[in-house]
Amino acid sequence: MTKHRTKILTTAFVSALGLATAVPALAVQRTDKEKTELFQQFDTNKDGFVDRDEFASEMINIFISVDKDADDFIEAGELTNPDPKEFGDNDKNKDGKLSFDEVMSEKLSDFKKVDRNRDGKLTLQEVLEYKK
Repeated sequence: MTKHRTKILTTAFVSALGLATAVPALAVQRTDKEKTELFQQFDTNKDGFVDRDEFASEMINIFISVDKDADDFIEAGELTNPDPKEFGDNDKNKDGKLSFDEVMSEKLSDFKKVDRNRDGKLTLQEVLEYKK
């Protein structure tokens, strides 16, 4: 994985944890240009949509890149400027770390919120128009 891709994915993951509470990296409080660039990153097959499989695949990549100690959990110390409240809200079992299941459960819920027409795919328009 290139350093640039890792940086993009890490940034996306920080957002994905709910620190800005929206679809990770796609619909958080970013400029339209940033959202478009990240949408293109998540649209791995370049068909103009981000489907659940692409989304989940990118989330796996992000989780792996952020899990610096490779223990299959994300601790607050592995994040840049984590919001303690948001981190705690995502830590469902209150063990002080985020499992992949905790992260994906929340992020798939966010995916559904942005997918306005419920077709299982995000369009760039849905991402750009989404407001928390």
